[in-house]
Amino acid sequence: TWWDALVGCALSCITFLVSTAFTEYIPARLLDPLNNVTIAFVAGVLSAAIKIAKPELNTNLTVLGAIAIPLPGYTISLGVGELVVGRIIPGMAHLIGGLVVLGWLLLGACLGAFIVERAADVPSYTGDINVVPAFWQALFVPLLCVGLAIAFQNSYRDLPWSVLCQGLSYCIVVGFSYLPQDGAANNLGIVASSIVMTLFSNIWSRWKDKPTNILLLPSVVLQVSGTIGFRGILALGQGNTDVGMQEFLRMFLVALLIFLGVGIGMVVLPPNSII
Repeated sequence: TWWDALVGCALSCITFLVSTAFTEYIPARLLDPLNNVTIAFVAGVLSAAIKIAKPELNTNLTVLGAIAIPLPGYTISLGVGELVVGRIIPGMAHLIGGLVVLGWLLLGACLGAFIVERAADVPSYTGDINVVPAFWQALFVPLLCVGLAIAFQNSYRDLPWSVLCQGLSYCIVVGFSYLPQDGAANNLGIVASSIVMTLFSNIWSRWKDKPTNILLLPSVVLQVSGTIGFRGILALGQGNTDVGMQEFLRMFLVALLIFLGVGIGMVVLPPNSII
């Protein structure tokens, strides 16, 4: 809903400020775990508190919006990819590191929501929900693509190409989602999208004589599945075993599918160079 979007955006800004403050006062060896627990805790507390006034608020979505940046989807995907090609030690390091971050975030979010729920009566909502119309994605997705390109420090000359590559991969996934949903369509969409974004990045790399990672990395991050894993573990914690395991395992499946598509693209058309 619009309330979910507005609250999630506001909480994201607050958690960013909290995270920035942590870098100034917390020792380096404690920074990552304390930072992850604290920002998730703040998001959980504020989401549950706002839900008291707005019962229709989906606290799971608002917390996800608040902690979207530190979610370790890319790290977990990278670890899965390295394990597939036989790089056991770095693969396990990335995978375990990503799961540890996921655990700290989940601990903070659940603890924050638990405290508010014990201190006050947080209502449940069973009425109709007015979801945000799908056509608003036409505005949201370009903003997200531009934000990822800026986050990866793309130059102003490379930024339009990065946004185009991300948008192309997103459109392919959306297109496959309109096929009959037997489970295979979404998986094929992820593979096809990964192949196309890899080919696009490699063609651009050869044309511009630049590393393909400039375009490829933002596009991969757009597809990674950190939120799926977080929702899966959260569902497990709430007792929804079947849904939780399905979501959690899908995080690894998506990582494998992305790696498969990127690998096919690299074989079909090798890049000019890779950083």
